[in-house]
Amino acid sequence: MVAGRLRARGFEATVDGRRLVVGPGDETLENEIVQATASTSAGLVRMIRGSASLEDLFLTREGAK
Repeated sequence: MVAGRLRARGFEATVDGRRLVVGPGDETLENEIVQATASTSAGLVRMIRGSASLEDLFLTREGAK
């Protein structure tokens, strides 16, 4: 339900097991996640900003060739 609400607001959101992966987003993303979670009475345990490693960036670039 949270993923659906975020998608309806224009964000990319996928469920990976028990994790919700959201992004990319702008400065409103974290607030949108909190609001969507609260509106569905779901639990929010932790939010972590993801980042790509140098290896991830290299592999993505190599895969695009």
